[in-house]
Amino acid sequence: MEQKRIHVRCLLERRADNLYAGYSLEFAIAAQGDSLEDVREQLHAMIQNHLEEVAASAEAGNLEEAKQLLRRKARPGVFLKFHWVRLMDWLRHNGQGPRDRQRFEEDADIPSAVA
Repeated sequence: MEQKRIHVRCLLERRADNLYAGYSLEFAIAAQGDSLEDVREQLHAMIQNHLEEVAASAEAGNLEEAKQLLRRKARPGVFLKFHWVRLMDWLRHNGQGPRDRQRFEEDADIPSAVA
C-alpha cells in the first residue's frame, strides 16, 4: 500500500507530582513516566502502534475507521502549551525551552488512502 509522510508533534512536561507526561498533538495519545526520556520512548512506541493500527484498518478495507483514527486530536490546551514552548524556544535561541517542558517532532508514514 502506498504511504504518505506526516509530521507528528509532541509535548513533554513535568507535572506537579514529579512525574512526566507526554502528549501527541495529532493523535490524542498520552504517556506518563519517571523521566522525560522514558516518556519520549513510551510516546514514540504508542504512536508507532497507533499508526500500525491505522495501516491495518486501511489494509482490511476499513478506510472510514482508519480515517477516524487519524482525526483524533489532542485537547486545545495541549496545542496551546506546545506552541508556548515553541515560542520560548525561539525567544531563547537555544532550542531547549523551559526545563520542565520540551517538545519534539518527527515524521511518520501513513497509508495514502486515508490521508
